[in-house]
Amino acid sequence: MESWYVVKTKPNREFMVRDQLVTRGIETYLPLWKPVQLSNVNKKLRPYFPCYLFVNLDLQQTSMSSVAYLPGVNYLITCDDQPVRVEQSVIHAISARLQMLENTVTDRNGKPLLHGDKVIITTGVFDGYEAIFDKHLSSGDRVRLLINFLQKRTPLTIERTMIQKH
Repeated sequence: MESWYVVKTKPNREFMVRDQLVTRGIETYLPLWKPVQLSNVNKKLRPYFPCYLFVNLDLQQTSMSSVAYLPGVNYLITCDDQPVRVEQSVIHAISARLQMLENTVTDRNGKPLLHGDKVIITTGVFDGYEAIFDKHLSSGDRVRLLINFLQKRTPLTIERTMIQKH
């Protein structure tokens, strides 16, 4: 019967190990996320658990050693020499958490922003102005704010990294 297990990889080898396992027909789950960064440099997806990867195996059909001795693998996580099973609910919970993080917009300091939050613009022409966070725009790190300008709320599109939650 198939169960989820955890593989400990060598540093920065998660993708290589995942690809080898997939090539062998083994189901894997490598939770990935895009960390919040202040610059636009290196915005690639990274493992949520560095050096760890989940595999779905039937240990009656696939031997532990066929996974444990792959290049880039350190070992399977065990307890009393038995591989530790991970419940499907844990895999679902991790996936749900990553989905939530993906849909969360943060300010330059990593604080989550919700519609209606007060923010301060920290750089640029509007430096020091207060505004209200409206929404994240689909175009990367751009957000729409509502700023009081000429006695009315005017929409302003700006980089997420230029604002700070009030």
